[in-house]
Amino acid sequence: MSDTVLHEIEQALHGVLAHPDVADLWSKGRLVKTPEAAVGFAAVTPAKVPAHPAPADRTAPKKQART
Repeated sequence: MSDTVLHEIEQALHGVLAHPDVADLWSKGRLVKTPEAAVGFAAVTPAKVPAHPAPADRTAPKKQART
């Protein structure tokens, strides 16, 4: 890949991390152009941080594959 392409990929990923609207487009496969350069990240307050999901139950026996 050329340096230009690598720069555009980096810029797109920074935009996804910095801007929720860009992240939404990215997750839907609708990001059609490289977003503007991300200058900073929005502040995240503790109220905005999602709770950790409950751990998966690892004690259940695994199903055996059919032969």
